[in-house]
Amino acid sequence: MAGHEELLQSSEFQNHLSVQLAFRCLAMKLQQYVDIAMKSIHQEIYTKCSKYQPCQHNCSATYSGTHGWCEACKAWKNQILEHVRLSRRSKIHWDKMCSLKWPLDFRTLGKIFANVQWEEEKLNDVPSCLAILESCKDFKLSTSVSNQIREIRNNRNNYIGHNASLEVTDGDRARIFAILEQFATDFFQAVDALPLIQTFQNIENGNIFQSNNELAKRRQNIEEQIQLARSQEDTNGRLQVLSEYVTILENDIYESSIIPYRKIVANIGSDRKFGLTMIWIYIIMVLLLAFLFPRTGKDVMTGK
Repeated sequence: MAGHEELLQSSEFQNHLSVQLAFRCLAMKLQQYVDIAMKSIHQEIYTKCSKYQPCQHNCSATYSGTHGWCEACKAWKNQILEHVRLSRRSKIHWDKMCSLKWPLDFRTLGKIFANVQWEEEKLNDVPSCLAILESCKDFKLSTSVSNQIREIRNNRNNYIGHNASLEVTDGDRARIFAILEQFATDFFQAVDALPLIQTFQNIENGNIFQSNNELAKRRQNIEEQIQLARSQEDTNGRLQVLSEYVTILENDIYESSIIPYRKIVANIGSDRKFGLTMIWIYIIMVLLLAFLFPRTGKDVMTGK
């Protein structure tokens, strides 16, 4: 297996990043549609079941079957099943759901449709969203869209979820983007499909990674500042230390150029982490300047 430096520079790794980013963009758009549907279904069921007293015992987790369930939980379950495709109804693990929360949060319905068994109700990944589309009757799926969903799920699992090599060939990359663009065309409304397809095309063409150019510009600017400082005749030891320190910071920032990819692809809060990192760098620079250049009236760059 290639070393990490070689891997980061390989076209197969760049393909992997592109594909992962495309799936993340798809998940964000799917979640919008899923949330709208779940909110609508939740409001409908809430209105119909509002006459029942709220559950006090979390019946789904307390009782092995519906025997013993309170009237509210029974009513909610029956209403939810009205929106589940027949082929999916027997596959729901009701004992893993939390009927106590059903009237409180529309996202609990998404957990039922996706038939996930973990506690978290925030379903914003591709597999969960696709499972909801397949299970919920409110989504009208054509045969071609159903086939595309299976292809998308398989490709996501093979090339993102279970791809330890972090590599995708040019051929596989082109095929995956073609499937995603076709699905966007066939499933989403035109007002949403066109921008999403454009995003896919931008990612495929590499236009989404222009943030690297910004890092390169920042590096060049810092290097110019350092050279300017070193050209001053009155440069002293403190300014030399400052220049070297800026160089270290510059290298750290530039070498972290993978952050824009991870920030967009994983959506795990790296944007905030990167921002906090820059704030800390700024604070450290200010403190260092105060220490190296006490209030003597001298100019920082010239030392005069």
